[in-house]
Amino acid sequence: MLASLAKEYGLQPIHEPFEDVNIKEYQDYDWQAADKICVKTHIDHRDLTFYTEFVHHFERVILLSRKDLRGCAESLAYAKFTGNYTEKYDWGKTPNLLGEILLVQKMHEDLTRLAKQIGSEISYYEDLYDPKSAERLRGCDSGLSRLV
Repeated sequence: MLASLAKEYGLQPIHEPFEDVNIKEYQDYDWQAADKICVKTHIDHRDLTFYTEFVHHFERVILLSRKDLRGCAESLAYAKFTGNYTEKYDWGKTPNLLGEILLVQKMHEDLTRLAKQIGSEISYYEDLYDPKSAERLRGCDSGLSRLV
């Protein structure tokens, strides 16, 4: 999504600048002077106070979440456990699932708070992408009714 948005608007994409592996590269970056950039970040990479101020550097902010938080947590748990973030796969329960469910719930709560604080709406993945598409990465139903 980042690459598509950046290309559509003629912007330079910046992928997760506050993630541990990228933090050094962007620690002295002048966000206020930056021009023509598109930044993708996760709400858990910094605190809510930071993001409340950070969004003011941009003309447009898109807050993206999932309606299916369980499916999001399952996908994240599987990706972290296997290291497979981009290839198609058949989902299977992983031992880190509960921790990722708690993380995804907290991230969604923080995103909801941020949306309220900045007067913005949250966009949902399911409204932008067809979850039944053959292009999706997961190869089986998320099983929302299953217990952890």
